[in-house]
Amino acid sequence: MAGCSSSGGDSTTTEPTPTSVTTGTASDGYIKGGKVCFDMDKNDVCDIEEPFAITDANGSYSLTITTAQKAEASPNAPLLLVGGIDIDTKALLTGSLKAPFDGDTSLHITPLTTLVTAMVENNVSIDTAYTKVADALGIPANKIKEDPVKLAKEDKDPTVLAAAMATHRIIQTMAAVDNNTSSDDIYKNLVDAIEEVAAADTNTTKGIAAIVEAAAKNANSTLPDRVKEAAKTATVIQNQVDLAITTAVENNDSIEDAALTLDAAVETVQTLVEDALDNNETIDDTFIGEVEDNATTVAAAADPVQLAIANVFSSYDMNTVANDNNVTGTIAGYFSKSSDVTAESIIALSSELNDPVYIVGNTQEYGLLHYYRAKLVQDYVESKGYLFTEKDLPGKIAEIKKSDGTYAFSKDMSVTDFATMIYDYGNTNNITELMTLALKMNPPADLASVSDVQKAKDLFTSIRTQANSVTNSSLTGYADKESENINTALQNIAVNIELATNFLDGLTTGIMTLMDRNETSTVHPLGTAGIRTLSLMQTSSTDDITWAYDINQTVDNTETHWTGTVSFPDIDPDTFDPSSFATLRATLNGDLPLDYAPVTTTGVEDKQSVNLDATITKTTTGADFALSGSISSNGDSLALTDASASVAYTTDAITGEPNPTYIKLNHLYVDGTVGNYTLNGKLDVNAYAQNTIMAAAGGIETNIVNSWIGINVYCSQGDLIIPQTSIGYGFIAPNGQVYNPQYVNIYSNNSINLNYEIEGNVTDSYIQDINNYNFTVSCSDTNASLMVNSWNDSWTETEPNNSGWLPSDIAFDGKLSNTADSSYFEGKITAKWLDISDANLSRGTYTPQLDVTMNGALQMPETSLMRVTVTFNNSSENTLIGATYVYDTLSVTTNTSLDNNESGTINITASTGIKSTIKLVNGNIDYTNSTLTNTEGKTIGNYEDFSGVPRIKYIDGTFETLP
Repeated sequence: MAGCSSSGGDSTTTEPTPTSVTTGTASDGYIKGGKVCFDMDKNDVCDIEEPFAITDANGSYSLTITTAQKAEASPNAPLLLVGGIDIDTKALLTGSLKAPFDGDTSLHITPLTTLVTAMVENNVSIDTAYTKVADALGIPANKIKEDPVKLAKEDKDPTVLAAAMATHRIIQTMAAVDNNTSSDDIYKNLVDAIEEVAAADTNTTKGIAAIVEAAAKNANSTLPDRVKEAAKTATVIQNQVDLAITTAVENNDSIEDAALTLDAAVETVQTLVEDALDNNETIDDTFIGEVEDNATTVAAAADPVQLAIANVFSSYDMNTVANDNNVTGTIAGYFSKSSDVTAESIIALSSELNDPVYIVGNTQEYGLLHYYRAKLVQDYVESKGYLFTEKDLPGKIAEIKKSDGTYAFSKDMSVTDFATMIYDYGNTNNITELMTLALKMNPPADLASVSDVQKAKDLFTSIRTQANSVTNSSLTGYADKESENINTALQNIAVNIELATNFLDGLTTGIMTLMDRNETSTVHPLGTAGIRTLSLMQTSSTDDITWAYDINQTVDNTETHWTGTVSFPDIDPDTFDPSSFATLRATLNGDLPLDYAPVTTTGVEDKQSVNLDATITKTTTGADFALSGSISSNGDSLALTDASASVAYTTDAITGEPNPTYIKLNHLYVDGTVGNYTLNGKLDVNAYAQNTIMAAAGGIETNIVNSWIGINVYCSQGDLIIPQTSIGYGFIAPNGQVYNPQYVNIYSNNSINLNYEIEGNVTDSYIQDINNYNFTVSCSDTNASLMVNSWNDSWTETEPNNSGWLPSDIAFDGKLSNTADSSYFEGKITAKWLDISDANLSRGTYTPQLDVTMNGALQMPETSLMRVTVTFNNSSENTLIGATYVYDTLSVTTNTSLDNNESGTINITASTGIKSTIKLVNGNIDYTNSTLTNTEGKTIGNYEDFSGVPRIKYIDGTFETLP
């Protein structure tokens, strides 16, 4: 006993050495088996002469320190925790933790007190350091000294525990990327940042992530660049911690399980950051977002039991703990699901082994260790529902060959031999492989094999990979990007088929009317804007009838002309009656504008070359058109062949002119280039149906296309002064849109003319706004007034309402190719509109009932060819979706049937013999009745809800989130 000695029969009594006792806990979760010492010389090592204590199974310690030791210690010597195991995660504590010591009788050691210690070592008082750390972390100052685990479990306050766990994990992640940087180095570099964040206003983000990020930016920081880069992911780890711990406390879930899944996520962050830094990649916002997505996915899929077992295997070196029966027995007892497997029973059973010592290589191993490994695997198997006992375990082992071709197992193998084999295997492979080994025993009849599990994983990997490569929520799939690119190409298309065909139809009708009136020329305004006119003149009437056209546009005193001819080559000029012909052939050759309004896009020539040949055959209701030819402009070109359409007319009772009531396109073959895309195929409209609502609206409807507003700004006397700097000529219209002028003309400092193009019709409020607009000009004569005159005009086009006739059955068969990357889709698409007759197309919530099929080949860049078949049918009662794709050697078919409440079934079948049935009830998965099997109906895994995330729990103990 310290302080007592004896010599012969005499005795000397000394005064007891003055001591004090400090008690508390060590936690990041609680740490058991850790060494707590009074680091008297502040060298971050528990020296042999320094008082110490070992934390118990609950992370508690009791440390006795003498008065002499306190006096001898360096100023502000802290308590130091090294080693130990986190009782939540079963993982070894990495780094060390500290707490500032000032004779306290109760002191908890946490990552937060370690931050406080770093400030104290920088000559900040203990009380001030506690206050500043609490302020910087955004936690109550009166709670930072308390036991964080107790606060979370008993008081249901996770704030302090979440801050502590985030601090430790962030700093360990930063330390892991640089072998020459310790966690203690990082803590010391956070002092200035703590001061900075603590002093910031209340609107500034608080927390360990904010502290770490501020430290990385500090000019006085001594942290290496790699560590500073790793600090950028601190927010990811803090978010993971906050979500996991807060959710566990709020839902009364296991904090232990939350810590295990959390560490799996943090390990993912650390791995991704280290790989990125090793490859000199940039840690930017995009990378951080990807890291957070990966960490969230890993956390959702993690199995806490499997993680705990893996941590046990990695935390204990079996060669060093083989003699420690208590430790080994305690671990085995902890994981056992059987009430008769305790630490004591495991230790007792060890004596029943034939030989207490085995020779494995050159190392002696106690039989207890092998037996423990065997029991652990057996217990894991039992927990998964495999009803094996110690007695029949060897007989259930399948014949698995080793690399040399000999059998690894024999059916008469003893439990001891099996235990040794499991031990050897487990020491050279990871925990997943160890558990897979257990599955290679003959399983119950209703369970599939390990190879089926792998096939299922391959299936869902393929679905996830191929589906995401085509389309995904981030809109980065091939179809997503191509849809955007095609849409852009169509928006920028430099040919206008509608204008060309309407122009040919209008010219033909107009010329027939002129010929019927015996007129040979005319000049006619186009639109109501007054900037375009059409001149027609008959140039030939001998061998055939030919008319020349000239479209003249005048804008800002600049004229533009588009010219060409319309010919009727197959008629006899001497006998042709324009009012009674049965068949008429017309050709259009020349140039046309690109749009009904002037085109002002930079680099685009407002001209398209047109060569069309149309045959018009009168019918009892109108006429049939057969059309062919080509249109090209600015690098885009389309060739049309075998186009057929039907047009119906009514006759104006006064003028006798025909008015179209509908046009029906029957079929069209197109071959052309639009931007980077080439299109080759045939479009067939197999049927039309009449929409009753549109039919009631009549055959023709008039729409405002564009309007012009023109203004003239001048002075009532004197000159207009225009600043040399840029003048804002735009104005804000009543609809909130900013309009800039299309044309600006300045006339000798006396006036400015501005012309604005407005979509749709303009109202008086537009004119009023522009007249009152404060333009940044002034008059040279101070007595003069700034004058603003305005005018407006608009032009219209008539668009057929088609008397309600809409295509109800369409098919396209052809190929769409992207010349930039050689990708393409080739196949056939059909679509039937089922409720077209009664559909209210003006109703914003209307969803058409369709029957769509697609069958073809999809070639994406740098991938194998994919064969795709898709069917879609949504009636008034249910939705049916079928899809099949063939990629490499794998064929996958899915069939979905859902009612209007989103209840139904999704069936997935793969050519590898895997089947899955997912039941849905009101849009949610019915986990109880959803199955994953092989073709024989044997179970491969089960679907389950993991914190709101659907996942598959395979029979080998692994997990996977649904694609």
